[in-house]
Amino acid sequence: MTSSRVSGHTAIARVTPTISSGSIYASGDQLGGIMEINIPMEDKSQWSSLTLTTITVVDLGKQNSDIEILFWNASPTLVSDNAAADFDDTELKTRFAGSVTTGSTYNSYNDNSSVTVLSRPLQINVSASTYGTTSSVREQMTIFASAVVRGTPTYTSTGDLTFVFKFAVDAEY
Repeated sequence: MTSSRVSGHTAIARVTPTISSGSIYASGDQLGGIMEINIPMEDKSQWSSLTLTTITVVDLGKQNSDIEILFWNASPTLVSDNAAADFDDTELKTRFAGSVTTGSTYNSYNDNSSVTVLSRPLQINVSASTYGTTSSVREQMTIFASAVVRGTPTYTSTGDLTFVFKFAVDAEY
């Protein structure tokens, strides 16, 4: 069987975690819960890997806070939102896949802001990820992420943050 590798296809996923509103976060606090990044797939057998290329954070509360986004091979156990982040030692050793920090150089507008971070290559092996189906998506891959705030923001709405993840897809045919 002949196979060829194709690069250049992209996958984009958006996640809006539920965060605390009206309470000040301390630097190092957990920001929301587990983010399940669901990527629709037509034929998972042809995908060989995903490489995270960019993350955009849309901040409707214009808090412009540094945020560290952590990626996991499986869903980790997290502390509650707005509590000091504390990861289980075993999970950190066996499930942690890498992290990206946004920095605080946001593009600010009247009452909101955004920042896009070019990720250092963070490759995710497709065969090691979780697959599932939903009523609206025939097949999808789920990647797990969590966020830790590195500033002291106070968001005014539980939906103030949206994370946009862009992946480069490599496929074999």
